[in-house]
Amino acid sequence: MAKDTVSIYIDDSAIRVLSVSGRRPRQWVVEPLDEGLVRDGLILNEAQVATHIRTVWADKSPGSRRVIAGISGINCMYRFLTLPELPEEILPEAVAREASRALGVPLDRLYTSWQVLPGKPGETLVYLAAAARTTVDALIRTLRQANLDPYLMDIAPLALARATAEGNALVADLQPGGLDIVVKMDGVPEVVRSVPVPRKSSWTERLNTVRQELQRAVTFYTSGHPDNPISDEIPILLAGELGDHPESWKELLGRAERRIEILPMPVESPAGFAAHVFAPLVGLGLKESAGKTA
Repeated sequence: MAKDTVSIYIDDSAIRVLSVSGRRPRQWVVEPLDEGLVRDGLILNEAQVATHIRTVWADKSPGSRRVIAGISGINCMYRFLTLPELPEEILPEAVAREASRALGVPLDRLYTSWQVLPGKPGETLVYLAAAARTTVDALIRTLRQANLDPYLMDIAPLALARATAEGNALVADLQPGGLDIVVKMDGVPEVVRSVPVPRKSSWTERLNTVRQELQRAVTFYTSGHPDNPISDEIPILLAGELGDHPESWKELLGRAERRIEILPMPVESPAGFAAHVFAPLVGLGLKESAGKTA
């Protein structure tokens, strides 16, 4: 992180804000939300959530009102598109046509973003991410009602993957209202799973959800890469509530003997700051220095 940034992420359980100067967190806030204000990442009561945000800025002074905002990964979609090698000026139109076919949802219901990845000669490999317009529009309206300027946005699990320099990892972030799983291979989020988790569920139930979703993500990746399965050397990196329960980590390993630890991130750890709680926000703060997207 080369500059001052303020990131904000709103999920079903809380508003999280992280202000960072260089590599040093300056201010961090978790503002709990009552049930029903946000559901599956969609803000249902924009006025009340905006009031909570204004309270955070009034009481905690996290800094600039120009923010990088996180979008819930629930109901988002991700695809790899393979196109012929094309001139740069016609690539956006070609990506739009292929995205419409691959997603199976009218593009006027979605916001899409894409990035060209290294591919084979004669081909253009594109990573595509899509989020529902209803979710994104509600977030933008809420932030503006709170007098914030969301000048950059990203989907939370993609920010989570960006938060660490580890190129190959199974990443899991469990928050009170939801779970994000990312299979990151060669720096690319190959598989992303985001699921709601009942806030009143027991720790045993929550841990079972993490274990099952990790297994599903690994199985899905393996089905698409039968010649390159995930080896036991690929670590599991944890964030959110999982970082507070190291006694439970072995239950996530299954038969594999993997390295398992808290997600390493490029920020300092001043007193009182638990970086694993704010992992997606760390990744949001790195958005400006990330690769070019469209």
